Amino acid sequence: AYATFGEEISTDGIVSYDEFEEMLSQNDTVHVKLAGTIDKTCTVKGCWMKVNVDGIEEPMHITFKDYGFFVPKEGQEDKETIFEGVAYVDTLSIDMLRHYAEDEGQSVEEIAAINTPEVVITFEAAGVLIQN
Repeated sequence: AYATFGEEISTDGIVSYDEFEEMLSQNDTVHVKLAGTIDKTCTVKGCWMKVNVDGIEEPMHITFKDYGFFVPKEGQEDKETIFEGVAYVDTLSIDMLRHYAEDEGQSVEEIAAINTPEVVITFEAAGVLIQN
């Protein structure tokens, strides 16, 4: 059983990370449904989550469409999640990276050490399922 956040989505139609990468290599922006295990969520509002997806080394950063919904701020680590939305390659500014680091509770020194933008796959979910 899953808790639903944002738009109601189903468990059908999940693609592998390899399929997702292939889709992204052919289009700047793709609509896709992926699954993984939650690494962490925003401890301030629950306005993002990082998800371990099979096929990538670093957890994928997921934000929520139009800042329109949030996930629980704690207790979600290692839970299965399914998320559907729009993904694209983007560059995160130093300010945004520092903001995310602050949300994660990193130290002042760790935040100050962030000094280069980062090219990432940005995923904006319209709907999220989290295992109960």
